[in-house]
Amino acid sequence: MRFFFCSLAIIGLVMNCTPGSGNKAYEKLDHTTQIIFDKYMIQGKELYQQHCTNCHQSFGEGVRRLVPSLVQNISIDQPAVMACLIKTGTSTSRRAPRDNNPLKMPGNQKLTYLEIAELITYISNSWGNEYGLIQPTSVEKWLNNCSGLD
Repeated sequence: MRFFFCSLAIIGLVMNCTPGSGNKAYEKLDHTTQIIFDKYMIQGKELYQQHCTNCHQSFGEGVRRLVPSLVQNISIDQPAVMACLIKTGTSTSRRAPRDNNPLKMPGNQKLTYLEIAELITYISNSWGNEYGLIQPTSVEKWLNNCSGLD
């Protein structure tokens, strides 16, 4: 009997713990797009842990004045800017340009359009952010128009 109740509890947890649950942008998506969103969130988190946590930290809080926080960052609402930053990086600090030792964000030229879409989807829908799903076709368009980020 105890096994039965534990199984029900686990099933309930799994059903309520999809990556997009509770996200207003997610709730507006059709079921098929929600599945894609969930996949992007899972893959995006993996990419974030692999490429971003050293500087931006596990929960997007950054490092004081050296690395910007991704929590409620204005760039989150500008996915085209985020795509360019991820791919090309910056040659100056966007956070504190007058600091003596500003940290520059390195770009990652090896990421694909899909990986950048997954990464932006994860960042822009984590830590209280609720932007929605980013498509690889949008990332491709944005990256073709990157200029003047520094």
